[in-house]
Amino acid sequence: MQKNLTEVLEEVQKSFKTIEGFSKFIDSSKIEKIRDFQRSFKNDVKSKQEINRLLRIGIVGQVKRGKSSFLNALLFDNKDILPKAATPMTASLTKIRYAKKPYAIIEFYTKKDFEDIVQTAIQAKAKEENEDFDDELREEEKACLEIYESTKESQILSKLGTKEKIESKEEIEDILEKLQKYVGADGIYTYVVKSMELGVNIDSIKNIEIVDTPGTNDPVISRGRVTQEFIGECDVVFFLSSSSQFLDESDMEVLGQNLPSKGIDNIYIVASLFDGVLLDEYEKFNDVATLIKNTQHSISKRVEDDIKEMILRDGNDHIYNALLNALPPIFISSMCSNIAKNFDELNEEEKHIYTALNSMYHDTFDKEDMQYIANIESIKEKIQEVHNQKDKILSEALSKLLKGVIQRKKQIYTEILNEAKNDLEILNNSDIPSLEKKQRNIQSQIEKGTKSIDSIFESYSIDVEKKLTSLISKIKTKQKEASHVETHTETSEESYVYTEMVEQEGISGSLKRGAGSIFGQDDWGYDEVSETRSKTVSYKYADSYEQVEKLEAFVNSSEALLSEKINNLINIEHFRVELQKSLVNLFDMEDENFDPQEMKRVVLNAVNRITIPNIEIDASMHIETIRDEFSLEEVTGSDISRLKDETKRVAKLIEKDIIKEIYNHIELIVKDLEKVKENFLPELLKDSESKVEQMKNSFSKLEESKVNYKKLITILEEEI
Repeated sequence: MQKNLTEVLEEVQKSFKTIEGFSKFIDSSKIEKIRDFQRSFKNDVKSKQEINRLLRIGIVGQVKRGKSSFLNALLFDNKDILPKAATPMTASLTKIRYAKKPYAIIEFYTKKDFEDIVQTAIQAKAKEENEDFDDELREEEKACLEIYESTKESQILSKLGTKEKIESKEEIEDILEKLQKYVGADGIYTYVVKSMELGVNIDSIKNIEIVDTPGTNDPVISRGRVTQEFIGECDVVFFLSSSSQFLDESDMEVLGQNLPSKGIDNIYIVASLFDGVLLDEYEKFNDVATLIKNTQHSISKRVEDDIKEMILRDGNDHIYNALLNALPPIFISSMCSNIAKNFDELNEEEKHIYTALNSMYHDTFDKEDMQYIANIESIKEKIQEVHNQKDKILSEALSKLLKGVIQRKKQIYTEILNEAKNDLEILNNSDIPSLEKKQRNIQSQIEKGTKSIDSIFESYSIDVEKKLTSLISKIKTKQKEASHVETHTETSEESYVYTEMVEQEGISGSLKRGAGSIFGQDDWGYDEVSETRSKTVSYKYADSYEQVEKLEAFVNSSEALLSEKINNLINIEHFRVELQKSLVNLFDMEDENFDPQEMKRVVLNAVNRITIPNIEIDASMHIETIRDEFSLEEVTGSDISRLKDETKRVAKLIEKDIIKEIYNHIELIVKDLEKVKENFLPELLKDSESKVEQMKNSFSKLEESKVNYKKLITILEEEI
């Protein structure tokens, strides 16, 4: 099999080299696709052919899906061994493997890697300094600019292209302090670290290697490419997707395009951050058990339907069936695992989440409940399954890679073939004047269609506003609930001393009392007798800590509502389809100047550039305000009224700030849609004009171009 795969690699390289010889007649994006595929295939073959290699398990997912927290819970008993990236700009790939004595190997960016980052940063800086530039930088530009600005005045660039090793005689924790300068949020070398290898003394990972990857949507292209390319070296993938945005379009693109071409079908799908979706959905259900059962079922069913629809649409049943077999997903919460582990000594973040969960149904979750929601044991069982199947998985890796390569090659070549046939038809049936006429017609029709395009963007902008403003009534309801101060009655038994005067007996006592009445001595002839008695007393009080928890729960649940709504504001796929239909409908299908295939290609390129930004909400300011307001636990007497007034005031303040945040987000997203709208048609026309220029060049050497297109088509058809 090794020889066979090597031969296939040589054939693919030779084939790609032949195709690249026709680069003048192929869209540049397709050439780049070929080069990326060729490079990754070569690396994948090399990794799969290593003798006695470790079984590689990749932890894959988008930025901020809890990959590092998940691995800390899985491998390191919930200790923060793997750093959570402070921002997507400070993420690095981390390989974890077994070692008797712990160690860490730090690999820095190569000079070429960093040159690419610097080049992007310089271009971004120039844009910012250009007075005519009134747009926002792309995420990649922002990321590269941050890295560049943070490193340009320092000496750390001397590390580029090098590696460093840190060793310890005892536990992995012993080297954590040293690691902070390489991977910590404020580490002096963090921005130039490309990857890290950790050796840890954990028996369960003997003979395997686990890798925590940067996000598949990492804004730094060179680092995102590291993740994409590394996937091909994996034998098993644990794919993490946030429960609240489970397997969105970006996730499905990675699962549907990257994994099949790498020959990977050993996939475990993990729905992370499950505590968050419980907080989002709890109002729909009467109890926790029903909430968990129904939430898991609805997420699983929705994804199953989506995958079946993709099988019908794409026909790629091999990889999609592998995904169906991976359902239902494994629902986990690393945060709940942390809470269970640190149950008697929670940090501030853990305390906030635990309080919010408890406020859902006024239940008290115990340690076992937290472990149940965390569900980390299920992942450990899957790791053991993988470990037991190691030999079988490794023996099948090469044949699966070969199958994936053939499939991906066919896909790329088919795209190029269809475009080449269309271009040849234009050369056979058109000339430069007619081509220019078609271009003018496209431009004219597109300009006429501005109104219909504007109306689509406007309808989505209105929809954004409606969806977000609909939250305000929910926020107000939550504010009223949080403002209510409950008073409690406490009863207790109190001891006291009861004293009374008892007449002395006999004649002596009678005489003393008589004399006492004459001389005004009331106590003559009496004895003072005391006894200890008890009585039941009650008093009213309000618990200020309870109010703080309710207000924090209000902040957390409001934040969760807003985050969920923002992340699901626009179905980007439907948006693209509407735009495409609107543009194609502008043209008369019978018009000889209209080329439907070319128009669809241009439109598809344009709509594929549309993205909607993710927005994060920071509620820490609200929480700090609440803490400052209340310090005593029990409030009694007239102070209860003060607590009620203060609680209402703070709750109103929070409500006001959250509603302000909602309107800020509406403004941001509508503004972003406006920018997309402004650039949409110009970019579309630019693509169309670029194609016309390419065809004009072909017309300048018409017969030679026709011959080359025919050769290219023949080669592609033979290869497919």
